[in-house]
Amino acid sequence: VHEFLESILPGHPCLNRFTYTSGFVLGSLDKEDLRRQTQDDEAAHVIWAQLEARRDCSVASTGPQRVKAPASNLSSAAPTTEQPSDAITVYVRTHGETAFELHVSASDSVASLKELVA
Repeated sequence: VHEFLESILPGHPCLNRFTYTSGFVLGSLDKEDLRRQTQDDEAAHVIWAQLEARRDCSVASTGPQRVKAPASNLSSAAPTTEQPSDAITVYVRTHGETAFELHVSASDSVASLKELVA
């Protein structure tokens, strides 16, 4: 995270506010959270724009893939689409005993997963 922020905001004083921030947390922050953390609107806009650009690139190149499987066959469900090399398989079971097997990239956001399940 520090290297990413240093590359887009070299020497900016707000970089120290991200010392204990993981990439997962940084990727899940919304624009208002970034403003509060940076305490600088311009820096927040720059970080937000770079995060959006990275999200767009990762979704466009790999994109989360959804494979629906019956809940009873969740452990033996075979995906029907090819997975990217950095894919992670996530299993989601809903209250209605419907199960989903999602193939996502490590750089996909939680919001994109929620959209797939909804």
